[in-house]
This record gives sequence, C-alpha cells and structure tokens, in this order.
Amino acid sequence: MADETKQPVTRRDVGIWGAALLALNGMIGAAIFGLPGKLDAAVGSFAPWLLLLAGVGIMPVVLCYADLASRFDASGGPQLYAGKAFGQFIGFEAGWMLYAARAAALAANAHVLAAYAGALWPPLNSSLTIIGTIGAITLINVVGIRRAVDTLGGMTMLKLMPLILIGALGLLLAPIPSPVLPEFSAVESVALAALYAFVGFEAATIPAGETRDPERNIPRALLLTVAAVTSLYVVVQLAYTASGIGESDAPNSNSIPSKR
Repeated sequence: MADETKQPVTRRDVGIWGAALLALNGMIGAAIFGLPGKLDAAVGSFAPWLLLLAGVGIMPVVLCYADLASRFDASGGPQLYAGKAFGQFIGFEAGWMLYAARAAALAANAHVLAAYAGALWPPLNSSLTIIGTIGAITLINVVGIRRAVDTLGGMTMLKLMPLILIGALGLLLAPIPSPVLPEFSAVESVALAALYAFVGFEAATIPAGETRDPERNIPRALLLTVAAVTSLYVVVQLAYTASGIGESDAPNSNSIPSKR
C-alpha cells in the first residue's frame, strides 16, 4: 500500500525570516489603514489598549498553531492539521475554507489598492488595476518561492515604512492621551474588527514543505511576528488617537462610521 502522507520533494528556500514575512503580510493588509479611525470613533483613547488586548487574546490561537507547526514538516498548514486530526474529509473542507478566505482577502486588498491609487490618479481606480495586481502576484508565485519571498520583502517594506513613520511622528509630536474606559456596548461593537486585524498569520504554516527546518523556524516566526505586529498596531493607534484627527468626525458618538 502506498504511503499517502508522502509528498513530492521540494526546494526548501524559505528561512525563518521568509516565514515571518508570510505571517506579517497575511496580517497587515488593508484593515490597519482604516481601522484606527473606526476604533477611535468607537472607544476613543481606549483604542490602543483594545488592540493590545486583541493581540493578547489571539496569542493562545497562535500558540496552538506554533505547537502544530512544530510537529509537521509538510505543506498544507490548517488543511494538513485538520486532516490529520479529524480525517481527510474535514481536512478537505478546511482546505477549501482556507482557499475561499484567501481568495476573498486577495480580491478585497486588490480593490482597496485600486481605490487608494485612484486617489492619486483617478484612472487607476479601475478593474484593470485589480486584474494587473492579481496577475503580477500570480506570476511572481509561479516563478518560484524564492523570488516570491524576495518580492514579499520589498512589499513588506512599502507597507511598514509609512506605518512606522506615522507612529513615530505621532508619538513625537502629540501627547499620549490617558485611557478612559468606554461603555461595554462601544467595545462590543468593534471587538471583532480589532481581532480581525490579527487574522492571517497562519499563512506562514502553509508552505512548510518549502521551509528550512519548519518544525523550528515556523513556530518562532509566528510568535515573533504576532508580537511585533501587536506592538506596531498599538503604536499606530496611539499616534492616531494622540493626533486628535478623529475628534471632529465623531465627537459624541460611540458607533462605527459606515463604509462607503
């Protein structure tokens, strides 16, 4: 009988920093660029601490993934873990759910990119920009995992630099406000949005078969990245809240502004 667990031999070109980049880019998407305003409008000066609580709250889930990643050296991530624990059918369903989630996230991010680019030059806010973005990402991944990780490093810097700059300038130029506990109903309305900003770290577990020493590198990358992203989110939110930008938008409201 053939060994069903045997997988094709692949090049292991992803190291710990490559795994960290995969986790980081899975987490930092379009959400953080719109989230500070929503949290500030809902809970005011408590917003940075809400993000910190969300980061602490997601950590048990990260620890579960880290423990599972330390036990496998094959690709698959959540699909592999579910299949091993509950059978091939559950693994199949987990794989399709993961695929649908990632496809939806790609579509959403490409749409937001086109909208942001259109603010600089209106013709870029079009379906052609979305198609071109998805096509370029697909081509890079088809070329090979090493080239994809290299490109990911450049994209990571493009995303991180403005966030780091905003956070640093905000903290330097504006006083940090004292946190004021909001009403529970206000926290309840945005808690899910705060947690959603941390989803995506599991992307690092999927290409374990192409990662060097995955049982060691992937768990470390997950823990390091989630801790670093939590710190970055808190700093960015502190800067936004300290700047007072949102005060004129919703001075007396605890509700989240609607999306347009």
